[in-house]
Amino acid sequence: MKGKDKSPQERGKEFEADFQAVLKSMHQRLKCNYYRFYDTRSAGAFMPSQPADYFLGFQGVMHFFELKSSEKHASLANGLSSLMDKGQAAHLRLWARAGACVHVLFLNQVSGAVEWWNGLAVSSARAAGKAIKPLGICMHYPDFATFEKLFEEQLTLNPLFWVASPRQVGI
Repeated sequence: MKGKDKSPQERGKEFEADFQAVLKSMHQRLKCNYYRFYDTRSAGAFMPSQPADYFLGFQGVMHFFELKSSEKHASLANGLSSLMDKGQAAHLRLWARAGACVHVLFLNQVSGAVEWWNGLAVSSARAAGKAIKPLGICMHYPDFATFEKLFEEQLTLNPLFWVASPRQVGI
């Protein structure tokens, strides 16, 4: 994984930049568009909290992506309460209930593995203070390069794969 001599925060920003490059590539080749929401922390106290890190419109489906990374936690399942606040969880749940696909991507900064979680399941677990239920809603990739190849394939072949009803995730 590149950037091992960087701080965890710098590697998190690098992960976001890499993901944005994937979206930019898709935008140039496919009929889709994306938007990067401003980071509330870096914008100061003058902005309300944002619904996610990225929004993607693809094949008539709205997708919201929240990106997380950690050097300390090996998986999102291990560090959910410290990696996602309840406000972020509420945003994802509300967009999912409105019909959007919501996703949480987690980068293990030590191994380089990327996890792709159903955001409704993650946000519902966070709101309830419970562990994430791995009901086939998480995909592991050995590194970001592999993730990049499979990301577009998954969205292209089955854009609604990540839609979960509230009943499926127990809310």
